[in-house]
Amino acid sequence: MDFTGQTVVVTGAASGIGKGTALAFLARGAKVALMDINEAGLDDVVNENQSKAEKLLKLPTDITNSGAVDDSIAKLIEWSGQIDILVNSAGLYVQSMVTDMTDSFWDKTMKINLYGSFYCCRSVAKEMIKKKYGRIINFGSIAGQRGSMANAHYTTTKRGIEGFSRSLALELAPHNINVNCIAPGIILTPIFSEEILKERGDVWLQTVPKGRFGTPEDIANGVMFLCSKYADYITGFTLDINGGMYIR
Repeated sequence: MDFTGQTVVVTGAASGIGKGTALAFLARGAKVALMDINEAGLDDVVNENQSKAEKLLKLPTDITNSGAVDDSIAKLIEWSGQIDILVNSAGLYVQSMVTDMTDSFWDKTMKINLYGSFYCCRSVAKEMIKKKYGRIINFGSIAGQRGSMANAHYTTTKRGIEGFSRSLALELAPHNINVNCIAPGIILTPIFSEEILKERGDVWLQTVPKGRFGTPEDIANGVMFLCSKYADYITGFTLDINGGMYIR
């Protein structure tokens, strides 16, 4: 798959799935805007890819601030003149039982996972409508599909993102803009600490028919497909990438 001539913006690009997805697009010829609140992490991504630095744009952004998101998208348009693809991979995953959860922690999870995706979609969609073309990928989760212990706040946001994406797909289809979701299973990224994996990893692994946890590259492969010409007639869809966890 070749994305030469296209411009992609990836949120959460400083690490994990976002970083893996950004690098996959870069390797396939795209210009990539890296959006994350972690500016040091963005610096690392650019420094690790100096040979293609001219195709990378750092956008340090707090996605819970709608004005900051709009400002970053304006910088992207000034840099490239267009936005073809948005990948909303930024998210917060910190476990808590409902009875222990504070109002502020619930609100923080909503702001990052749900509001952040909304703010980015709204800002980018306005530009895509002008061009009559676009691909938007949002991130649900297997947890959002079937529930997860100590994750009521997280699963609420992920289920909400799926519904939001389907509604947005209806709104944007007349403008040749596809909106799809990816629902990962357990992907080895920094959000799964050594402590969590030590405590639950063996039990979780038994639920994966493929016999291994996923990698950011596994998710990036799904993103590449949904943003390619081969998925031109797919919108409002959720792609499960979980090694078979959902069926087990």
